[in-house]
Amino acid sequence: MIKLSEQFKHEMAKAFAHAILSQAGYRLIPFSMERLIREVTILDYASYKSLKMPSALRCLPDYFVLGKDSEARNLVDIAYRTNLGKNFGNEFKKKLKVFDEMVLILFYGGSTGSGVNQDLSEVVRCCRLKWANQEVMIHLFAGPAGPPAWVSLKRIPTNNIWGSMLPLSTIFSNVDPMQPGLETAIETATRAFAV
Repeated sequence: MIKLSEQFKHEMAKAFAHAILSQAGYRLIPFSMERLIREVTILDYASYKSLKMPSALRCLPDYFVLGKDSEARNLVDIAYRTNLGKNFGNEFKKKLKVFDEMVLILFYGGSTGSGVNQDLSEVVRCCRLKWANQEVMIHLFAGPAGPPAWVSLKRIPTNNIWGSMLPLSTIFSNVDPMQPGLETAIETATRAFAV
């Protein structure tokens, strides 16, 4: 069983992302095994393993997200991390092997800000991940100089992973980073994540 503080931060990250995306008009359909079979959340690890759930069921991302027109759709996993070390990305291998590609929304507790007057992209960013060539790949934008490209996550120095990720509005274009009340929400979330 994971530590209560870690479970709290993960659930809070999902609630924060859900609020931001739903306010922007996206429909979030809970998709993870924990949402589909709620009873597994109260099991200890040994009891959970004894269920012998199929790998595809254990690897479900957190949400299936639909845009207003239902044409923009993404499988989305939400994570909270305080460390983006060399093994970052390995935890998504199983999911990517099953679903090929997904969007990761990451709340990073290792950001340098205090939460006061912070921009949304200082607290939460996102990226597209996919499984290709037997490794986790991240979709990077080269900026105006060139087209987007898929790069092995292993090739990105650990101190640059956060900087390689994108503001939410890059993938979810309806998200308004200047939305009224967002600054207060960011400050509150940052304080809660610091617990």
